[in-house]
Parts: sequence; C-alpha cells; structure tokens
Amino acid sequence: ALGDATVSFVTIYPRQIRLYGVGYADEAAGYLPHNVTAPLYRELGLTAGPAVLELTLETARADLSFETLPELSADHLLVFSTLPEEELTSNPV
Repeated sequence: ALGDATVSFVTIYPRQIRLYGVGYADEAAGYLPHNVTAPLYRELGLTAGPAVLELTLETARADLSFETLPELSADHLLVFSTLPEEELTSNPV
C-alpha cells in the first residue's frame, strides 16, 4: 500500500516525455477520466503528485523534458520507456 504517498506516471519517447494525469475537468460532465492512467489512479486509490494535477487538469496529459522531471515532486515516479535501456540510463537526469 502506498498510503498517502503521491504517484506520477510518465512515458519516455525518443523526443519527448509525456506525463499522464488523472483525467480532466469538464464543466458540463464534471470530471472525465480520459487516459490510460486515470483508471489506475481511481481503481487503485492512488494520489497524484501536485504537478500532475496542475499540468494535466485540462488536457489529461502534458509533454515534459528530462530537465523538468525533478519538478514533478512525487513520492513515486512510474516510468514506461520506448528507449533502449543504455540510452535511458546514460542520461544524467
């Protein structure tokens, strides 16, 4: 169990890093889960890090750079990557 710990989900692609949120706000419908991680947050009772909510509230996801990863400030960062392991681990960030 993660308790009160916060979680962020990112996928690393060759030219971008994508942060996935818990869904997005919609005035007419309320709060819509609109991506693959939304059910994970909801069904597993996970708490998104503050940056996740800030960056993905209206779009359900946000593109980041390696330099902005530390700003996510989540207790746990779950990473999916399309890069070869050696390329991913050679980045100093």
